[in-house]
Amino acid sequence: MADSKSKFLELSKKFKILKRLYFFYNIYIRNFKFLKRVLFKIESALLNSCDKVSTISNAMMTKLASKTNTPSYLFANFIDTNSFRHKTTQHPYHTCLKKPHLLYSGNIGEKQDWELFARFCKIAEGKLNITIVGDGAMRTWVENQIEDIEGVFLKPPVPFDEVSSLLNSFDGHLLFQKNSIVDSVMPSKLLGMMLSQKPCFLTGNEDSETNKIITDSNGGIFMSNPNPNHMFEIIHSLLNNNKKAQKIGHNAKAYIETNFSEKKILSNFYNEFIKI
Repeated sequence: MADSKSKFLELSKKFKILKRLYFFYNIYIRNFKFLKRVLFKIESALLNSCDKVSTISNAMMTKLASKTNTPSYLFANFIDTNSFRHKTTQHPYHTCLKKPHLLYSGNIGEKQDWELFARFCKIAEGKLNITIVGDGAMRTWVENQIEDIEGVFLKPPVPFDEVSSLLNSFDGHLLFQKNSIVDSVMPSKLLGMMLSQKPCFLTGNEDSETNKIITDSNGGIFMSNPNPNHMFEIIHSLLNNNKKAQKIGHNAKAYIETNFSEKKILSNFYNEFIKI
């Protein structure tokens, strides 16, 4: 890994100025139509002037293809898979109770479907434990919704060096995204969730990048516009089937190690970079 990084840095210093690699991340402008047209023209000129362009997901690659004929490259998100290889002590946020314990860890913001999450927590009361770890614009709203629900806990974010222990300690992971939002980019938190070798339960738009990852990996369950009662039955049943839960968790980890390891992604990018 160190060799790949050092080679990449060395190459960057020596790279000829007339060679250009552009990393594409979609432009979102809601107002100012004239400004929007100008910026898209600038973007188009920039993309067409490059030797190669790169972006972060399959959905973004499709968008990129509609904007330029310049050769493109998928430079996917990645994670240090070694950080999850060793057994870690159980994180103190995990309660030692005789019920399956689920985790949501990340931003408590507008993109997540917290209304569905709160309904799910109410249905799961007494049958599952659920811990939410994070902060964000919706934290106070979430706190008010769950304060009277038994077995649902809201905790502050943890330091980075505790993340692997946190993710490894729970029986499964939750990520409820709004169906109205089509994510062109896979949430980076999903890499750690899947690498923990625990089943992941997600909701969102069926056209999202997240759905593709879960479907391709067989590493979890993705539901679009779910009925919360039906969703609870599916999750509760799976968590009480250790053999099936372990199989799904194994699939999730193997998929991330194969496709999103830091070593593989950076090494492949370096090899692509030197061809320019």
